[in-house]
Amino acid sequence: MNLKNKRILVLGNRGFFGSNLIKKLKQDKYNYFFLKKNCDLLDFKKSYLEIKKINPQIIINCAGKVGGLHYNIHKQSEIFYNNIKILLNVLEISSLLKVKRLVNIGSSCSYPVTIKKKLKENMLFTGKLHKTVEAYGFWKLASILGSRAYKREKHLKSQNIIFPSLYGPNDKFDKINSHVVSALVCKFHEAKLKNKKKVILWGDGSPIREFMFIEDAVEGLLNIIKIYDSIDPLNLGSGKGYSIKKIADLISAGFEYEGKIYWDKKKPNGSKSKILDIGNQKKISNWKPKITLDKGINLTINWYKNQYLKIKNPT
Repeated sequence: MNLKNKRILVLGNRGFFGSNLIKKLKQDKYNYFFLKKNCDLLDFKKSYLEIKKINPQIIINCAGKVGGLHYNIHKQSEIFYNNIKILLNVLEISSLLKVKRLVNIGSSCSYPVTIKKKLKENMLFTGKLHKTVEAYGFWKLASILGSRAYKREKHLKSQNIIFPSLYGPNDKFDKINSHVVSALVCKFHEAKLKNKKKVILWGDGSPIREFMFIEDAVEGLLNIIKIYDSIDPLNLGSGKGYSIKKIADLISAGFEYEGKIYWDKKKPNGSKSKILDIGNQKKISNWKPKITLDKGINLTINWYKNQYLKIKNPT
């Protein structure tokens, strides 16, 4: 598919994935659109009328309420209600307007609990989700089921691209409710500024996660949309995992923090391991992430420091 001659609508353009995707589309001169600030995707009628005006050929759905482990545990009804309602509206609107392609952003949280195995696409729907991400993971599974249902009955073409944990500029940086890298960046930055002697982190640091820098994720998504034409879910990543302890050590070093790290083992770890099997990705594309974990974390830290200085010293 040639994306350059298509009208591309990005939903969730003010969020983490969406804002970085818009940046890339603008940079490469794609014909892209996004909704007005006052257009709430929870409101079917307003959303339908606004999207109808744009008349997109491709919709990339980055919209949704997301956060880190704490948010997923304590805001499950909020995640469930908002995200499922947005998903239903987007599917119906895409079908009514006969868009050529709906692209859903998936997550490794939609896979069942596993300890030893890498996460292969045929493992979806085969077991229980981890209780800490149950509502979030179910929403991502619902996007796959909804895609299948709308293809069978309404002939809507969809893609469901599954990513590992993403990090980088424009993420939500919050010590409690953010994704792991962003939350740790906040914590170590604060500890460095205030000369704190210790930083307390959740769990024991042993869980293994796969991470991808957001710019790689955006580039990979656009590459896959061009060459992949199946509704079957597809993993997109590096297939490499790192412990949360490793991430904490890298971020601590990035801030030149000299205090100690204490792990609160009374707090939950989340799933023991989440690493994507990228065998199918390799079969259809030679694309792979360019930015190493070390480089990506340093880029994120530098971006965050600059944002902090802008807020502290506005021009």
